[in-house]
Amino acid sequence: MEDHRIGMLELQQIVERGTCCDDIFKAIASFVEDVSSSSLSSSSQADTTASSHQTFISSYSSSSASLVVPVSIELDKIGWKNVKLSTSFSHFQLLCQDANGTIHTCTVKLLPSYPSSPPQCSVSLPVPFEMKWSNESKLHGVYIQFCAAVSSCELFWRDVQEIYERVRVLDPASFDSRSTQLRLAMHDSVSLHLSLNPSLARQRPHIQFMGPDQQVDALMDTFTRYEWDSTKSLLNNLMAACGSSLIVTSESLIQQSDGDNLLCGVCYSYKLEGHIPSEMCKNRPCSRCFHLSCLVEWLRCLPDSKQSFSTLFGSCPYCESPMSVQIMSSK
Repeated sequence: MEDHRIGMLELQQIVERGTCCDDIFKAIASFVEDVSSSSLSSSSQADTTASSHQTFISSYSSSSASLVVPVSIELDKIGWKNVKLSTSFSHFQLLCQDANGTIHTCTVKLLPSYPSSPPQCSVSLPVPFEMKWSNESKLHGVYIQFCAAVSSCELFWRDVQEIYERVRVLDPASFDSRSTQLRLAMHDSVSLHLSLNPSLARQRPHIQFMGPDQQVDALMDTFTRYEWDSTKSLLNNLMAACGSSLIVTSESLIQQSDGDNLLCGVCYSYKLEGHIPSEMCKNRPCSRCFHLSCLVEWLRCLPDSKQSFSTLFGSCPYCESPMSVQIMSSK
């Protein structure tokens, strides 16, 4: 490692002496190859890393020579295995692996005024990444902050993944590390909408039951009276609060009709242009759900439908029970 530091000092001296850019890039390329070959035990790993670094170095002949060496030194401190290089000197990704083995990325953009101006960072996390930066800050500090943000989400991710493994999730259809909103399928044409706070992963979430009024009122009453236990996982609390109302994974195939009843009864899909079914037939044996736009279009096509101000009156496409819907103003 001492030899590597000596090499870095030599690179800095080359820049300070005002050597031409070609000599600077050759020196950096030679240095990176020496570091790669000596720090990696596997020859295949060495070839891959050296090639990656060579791409990183060779594409920057048009960049500011005064920044190439300092940024390379900062990335070396982070560790090249934790960096994904691009073909632009000012863009790269920092990689952090969580306890579950999932890799999370922080996309970094360096402005021309760096380091006076902080790097712009974009992350795929369910919480805002509020990076702290000062005149003395380095990219290694950004990486530490990013890893801390990833670590703070691990309990939240573990609880959400448990939900996906054990109950039927309607939306998002698959696990999304950025999502804080879940909609779970329940029996009797009811669904449960969860609004989660990753920073308070095991606190009582904001919930909304959607479905026939009688079932919703009963579930809400039971949920309100339940004493939430923050030492238990999110799913364990939901199972205790909702009893057997949640559709567990083992029942998904058997109870397919419960989930199907939550699809739109007109277009037979769950999401339509980002919207989920929000209207429901009040006839309990029917309880079909519909997208607002689908139901409005259906009712407008009926010869006996009527409109009073912003309310459209007609009948359910399934059971023909009376239905009404508030339509949006065209303005």
